[in-house]
Amino acid sequence: LAARRFTGAYRRTFGDDPDPLAAQAHDAAMLLVKLLRHRPGTGPEHLRSQILTSRELEGAAGTTSFRGQRDAKRSALILTIHDERFAVIVSNPPYITLADYEGLNPSVQHFEPRIALESGEQGMDAVTAILAGAARYMEPGGLLALEIDSQHEAQTVAAAIAAGWSNADIERDVFDRPRYLMAIKEF
Repeated sequence: LAARRFTGAYRRTFGDDPDPLAAQAHDAAMLLVKLLRHRPGTGPEHLRSQILTSRELEGAAGTTSFRGQRDAKRSALILTIHDERFAVIVSNPPYITLADYEGLNPSVQHFEPRIALESGEQGMDAVTAILAGAARYMEPGGLLALEIDSQHEAQTVAAAIAAGWSNADIERDVFDRPRYLMAIKEF
């Protein structure tokens, strides 16, 4: 609902569809408005403490939830697709566990955005979300291909089967590590 309202207002104002960055900027501004309107106060420390106590914000780019030390978590896997079906969907989603992310070399942490690497406590949040949502965008018999953490082979196959994917197989990379899930959704 929030995404639909934002898209309509954006189209009326600018005569074009919003891109993902416009939706994210809108959501960031709306978070500040919400915090200032419902919890008046001043200064950056006040805002930080208010974000820490916030739980969720439904916005133009989806739902943002907050955890830990004010880390925002938002799924940006599928932003907007209207009446489209695909024969193949390929993704290299984040698959690093929260603990592994904290232990990454700082050069990696500072090079890639956290959302591109970390995928929850078990490292499976993004993969599970894709498995749950991608089928509605597939042509019958379409192929879903995901890069996975080689340590999550069994978990990934189990999650694919639980989400209704058939022929869920793992392919190995050039170093002979389990690296790619290939799955087909039968309709």
